[in-house]
Amino acid sequence: MNLATILGDAAGVALNPVTGLAKVALDVAPEIASWFGDDKGDTSGTVSASVTKIAEVVKTLTGTDDPAKAKEVLSDPSLVFQLRQQAAQQAHLERMAQLQAQQEAAKATLADVGSSRRLLQI
Repeated sequence: MNLATILGDAAGVALNPVTGLAKVALDVAPEIASWFGDDKGDTSGTVSASVTKIAEVVKTLTGTDDPAKAKEVLSDPSLVFQLRQQAAQQAHLERMAQLQAQQEAAKATLADVGSSRRLLQI
């Protein structure tokens, strides 16, 4: 599940202003969807966190939590540029956190294998 999948549900967007703001972001800069998560190993919780972060960026840039007003404000190309910049930074931070977690898991696995080998040699 990815951002575009979650935000494609118009009924969900209408019920939740956070998803509405994130949908506005994807309307003005659709490439943002590809920066967050993927269909392979992503969970809906991670995607939901991404949606929330993007909505916060839109709210900060536009000064409103109303999706219609936010879309109007984002007609300014300089704000769209800032949106892309901040979304890219958020996506980068998320990816680095994922890689750090994978690295820690790999280290733990290697430590377990090393402990097992030492026990077998005794």
